[in-house]
Amino acid sequence: MKYLSYNYKARLIFLVLFVVLFPIISKAQQAKQINANTPYEFSSGSVAYTYLNGGTVVPALSADQGVSSMLPIGFPFQLGCDFYSDFYASSNGTLSFNNPFIDPLNGNYILSLSRYTNLTLLAPLWDDLSGEGGVFSYKTTGVVPNRIFIAEWKNWKWYYNATSAVISFQIKLYEGSNTIEYVYNQEPTPNTTSVSASIGIFNGNILNTEAKQLWLNNSSKNPVASINFTDTITIRPASGQVYRFTHKDNDTSCKTASMAKK
Repeated sequence: MKYLSYNYKARLIFLVLFVVLFPIISKAQQAKQINANTPYEFSSGSVAYTYLNGGTVVPALSADQGVSSMLPIGFPFQLGCDFYSDFYASSNGTLSFNNPFIDPLNGNYILSLSRYTNLTLLAPLWDDLSGEGGVFSYKTTGVVPNRIFIAEWKNWKWYYNATSAVISFQIKLYEGSNTIEYVYNQEPTPNTTSVSASIGIFNGNILNTEAKQLWLNNSSKNPVASINFTDTITIRPASGQVYRFTHKDNDTSCKTASMAKK
């Protein structure tokens, strides 16, 4: 009888402790998951595509393999925990901040190479594209503190051996909110059968405790974004398709990441 009473009390104590401590354990696990993943929220939508008018043209990108020099964004833009005022663009559908990047071979192993340790990459359509016959331009619109930077790859070939323009696409960076948007427009020529693109963001900056990234699993109306790298996109996003990455980092998480590196 004493044993049954003791067993009952032990179980009761365990139950009380479980009820009290479970929320704490859950919060700790949730925080761990947030820290392990990229600090961006993904969403999708649609708009009427508008070609960029009056932007600064970069002739170097109207080529099969072209990369720009350092160019101005027009305002400080935050990616992860760092702010950037300049960018580099490539003919292969990428925009980078720390260093020029032109690699046409989109792959997880490319991102893992030591020479790209400090790579910060926006990839609205990363593949072996060609800007021959197309125009890359950029422009900053609006007034402080709500300016918008727009970069456009107009009339681009996907794959590089396409006979004419396959797709146009834009990156939009929003001052203040630090939101990133990719917007697309299908052009008359279908893409070739060799395509295999990646769409997403990658932040391998050494300030952070680990690389932070989000990649889309397809180019549909409502794709799934995750930290799993994808290089199998073969279908053009619809005209007016928008993929949006909303910045979620805060001063506390950035300071924590910085302290972890010291």
